[in-house]
Amino acid sequence: MKIYTVLASRAPDPLTRFAQMAKDIGATGVTIFTRPEFVTPATPEGMESESTLTTKAEEAAKNKDYKTAADYQKQIEDLRLRKLDLSKEGCQWVAAAIEPIKEMTQLIVLGTNHWPATEAFSQQRFMTKLDAISNTLITAGIGGIKQSTPLHNRTFIPLPGAAGGYGAQGEPATGASLSPFETTSLPAAGVLVPGTNVNATKVPQTQPKNKRHPSIPNHLSEKQSQFAIFRLGLDRGGARRSRNETGNMMGYSPAVAAKVENSINGVWKEFSGIITSSDVLA
Repeated sequence: MKIYTVLASRAPDPLTRFAQMAKDIGATGVTIFTRPEFVTPATPEGMESESTLTTKAEEAAKNKDYKTAADYQKQIEDLRLRKLDLSKEGCQWVAAAIEPIKEMTQLIVLGTNHWPATEAFSQQRFMTKLDAISNTLITAGIGGIKQSTPLHNRTFIPLPGAAGGYGAQGEPATGASLSPFETTSLPAAGVLVPGTNVNATKVPQTQPKNKRHPSIPNHLSEKQSQFAIFRLGLDRGGARRSRNETGNMMGYSPAVAAKVENSINGVWKEFSGIITSSDVLA
């Protein structure tokens, strides 16, 4: 199963939990879309932004104060060099967070050619541009990355805590987000280069604990509990999924999904009735 998500903050914990979940459900390919401000260093303290310096340089040149304009241009060049030196450090937190899935992950940083600098970046806004981004990705590519599978044929899973629940096949999800996993610690930092397959120094991982929904009986196994959460749509406000869709999210074939559902029916007699009822448990 190939999945993708949208990274619209610098918060490491949701990305860490997402990475562990992607590994646990057996994802075969992961794509993370983000913007430069979340994976590159901020303007060094005490230095003005490049856009501000550029505006001042242009204003000085317009007033024929060429010496001042040259000074501003020198500051711009110094700023660019410093940002280049800090670029690896700026995205180490991403490499650390996705350590469990680094070999199957591609980080796609949307530059101004693909996302207007004046437009805020969010999961909701990303979904409004899904077709355009997908088409560009499979034709010209973005940031040196070109994929053959359209986003509509991949499963969209938002980061824990982002607006919306778990979605499928490129469609935005609805309801409150509920991740069945939680991480107790953050691994050490690695090195990440945007626009390439992710490679980072391997570090020991802390195993996540299964977070059960209160509606799921305690005597279900972890896999049964996870299947039931997705099947009943408890992660997205009670919007239920089909058995095959649930199996797809967990990396199961239709036959395995049917076997898991039957095993749940065997130990939770009310399960099949809840699936077909109109009651919402979430």
